[in-house]
Amino acid sequence: MYVGTPDRVLLLSPAIAIWILLDAEHWMRFGANNVMHFVDVNRDEAEWLGPDCRVVAMTPLLDALFVAAMPEATSTQTVNHNTALHTLLRQELSAAKDVPLALVLPKDARLLGVARGALDDPGSVRSVEAWSSDVPASRKTIE
Repeated sequence: MYVGTPDRVLLLSPAIAIWILLDAEHWMRFGANNVMHFVDVNRDEAEWLGPDCRVVAMTPLLDALFVAAMPEATSTQTVNHNTALHTLLRQELSAAKDVPLALVLPKDARLLGVARGALDDPGSVRSVEAWSSDVPASRKTIE
């Protein structure tokens, strides 16, 4: 599974959580066997996670907090319980260790098309030589 933003692709696995900025342009690709939990953060509370998209390590506690914060779980809890849950979730997300699983997309328009094509259809990935015959760029630029 991966999430893309205009300038990078963030790679995900069950051991990973991701913070995507509120209103950030993004897209997702995932297979049929992926399970995703997400927590919406309102605009007033979003600042505590910082201004950049982040890929962070998913700990057992963080995973349990995500599951516990799902609407079906919180709808039967008291306000005090949900407040404590969300406070702990914020703390754990803020303290989570960043994982360097982001690929920066090329700024060169010629290469951006090749990179997006590879993301859309990973089976179509060919050799650098084949790409250089399709794209008016040198091997060094493509690499």
